[in-house]
Amino acid sequence: MKHLTTILATIAVLFAVCTSTASFAQASSSAQVGATIVTPMTIAKVSDMEFEVSEKTASRRTAQKATASGASFFVKPASFAVSGYADYAYGVTVPQSVTMSSGSQEITIDNIIASSSSNQMLSATGTGMLSITGKPSIRPSGIVAAKEPAGTDNEEEFINGIPVTILYN
Repeated sequence: MKHLTTILATIAVLFAVCTSTASFAQASSSAQVGATIVTPMTIAKVSDMEFEVSEKTASRRTAQKATASGASFFVKPASFAVSGYADYAYGVTVPQSVTMSSGSQEITIDNIIASSSSNQMLSATGTGMLSITGKPSIRPSGIVAAKEPAGTDNEEEFINGIPVTILYN
């Protein structure tokens, strides 16, 4: 019986040692979790992007460029007012190109880019301005020559939308 008592005592001691938290090298810590709720971003169109394509010299236009066909085009960028959380950076997503059509004729606006005077950073008041521009691709014969007989001043309008998406970086 003494032998059985010794065995039971040994098992009890081993059990106590093995299940004791003091016998393992453990440590614990905690971290705080935080979140900043920022103001939702908004975007509002101030002006549309406009192109004027003409074979005539438009001396009143300053942002005029020549095309391979001899036609020229005036580019007026679209502008947008953006707002959100003060001093936060934001990203802009625009398509690479958009095709506008009028009847069977098409003009594609390529190389669409977004730019801002503040490197896409909202001001201390949470506001900013954004410009969107692109380059019209005119066929070698020129869209104007294809649409207008010589000596006419008919205007043809090509319209489409350009989706602009903004988000916090």
